[in-house]
Amino acid sequence: MTKSIYVGDIHINCGSFEPYVDAALFNVLNIIKEEKPDEVIFLGDFLNTPILNPDIVKSMAVWFNEFQQYAGKVFLITGNHDKLPRYQTPATSFLEEQGVITGFSTYEDDSKILVSHNHSGVNIENVNGKIVAAHLGLTGVQVTPGYEYTNSDVLTYTGTPRAIILGHIHTPSDAIRNGVPVYIPGNICPCNWSDAPDQRSIIIVTENSITLKTIYHIRTKIVYKSTDIIEEKNTIYRLVADEAEVDIAVKLDCLKSVVIQKNTKPIVRNMTKESLISTFCKQANVSETNVKKRLSECGVNA
Repeated sequence: MTKSIYVGDIHINCGSFEPYVDAALFNVLNIIKEEKPDEVIFLGDFLNTPILNPDIVKSMAVWFNEFQQYAGKVFLITGNHDKLPRYQTPATSFLEEQGVITGFSTYEDDSKILVSHNHSGVNIENVNGKIVAAHLGLTGVQVTPGYEYTNSDVLTYTGTPRAIILGHIHTPSDAIRNGVPVYIPGNICPCNWSDAPDQRSIIIVTENSITLKTIYHIRTKIVYKSTDIIEEKNTIYRLVADEAEVDIAVKLDCLKSVVIQKNTKPIVRNMTKESLISTFCKQANVSETNVKKRLSECGVNA
């Protein structure tokens, strides 16, 4: 009986979040040691940015060597953050030299089909009864309460898969879509600011079952007053506030990001589109002509 483990986006080398990513990866490694799977599939975006240096290459090589010691095969789907700038080739291809199965647009065997971000919009055929895992979204899947995935980089397929497992989307969820179970384990890194639940999972698939196993994760919270930062366990904060509020909180260890928010807001009620654009341009001290030109290029009649 084949046992497979699917792991969400990692985003290593993401600045001040790196210690949290390392801790989560150790947790994943311990689960791999315990479960002894036949294969481990990383769902893409192992990198936070595809600009490599010797330290990042060494770190990834060491991590994947560890994973390979406790799993029969290790796969890495190419995510959008793994692709080299201005090219469609993955920066992670060097891992092929140590036996990691990666760099593919699609990979298929008797039980699964793996789809990279490069394959966005290309229909996947003959998915009947197979696990389809992709670094893509899925049209109509509810990502957060009240928000369905509407971006253009989506998985399309013909047939009825056993289940769909998605990287790329950072908020964890599971649902039934057209009778097919859809699992989104969520990102490993905490660098998305979403107030999403702190629980993340890896997905364990056998011939007879699909189960979710909770893993270590740091919750991220956005707050708008320094008094709302209460240093909860396993929580880091982003403060969006005025300069006075920022001065109070900048020394807190749990604060990883600061955005200074201006108070000036134009009154938009009963304003025409023309006057609204003019007001914003004046407040921002930018060219109204250039803004309208940009909007026109994006298909907005301004």
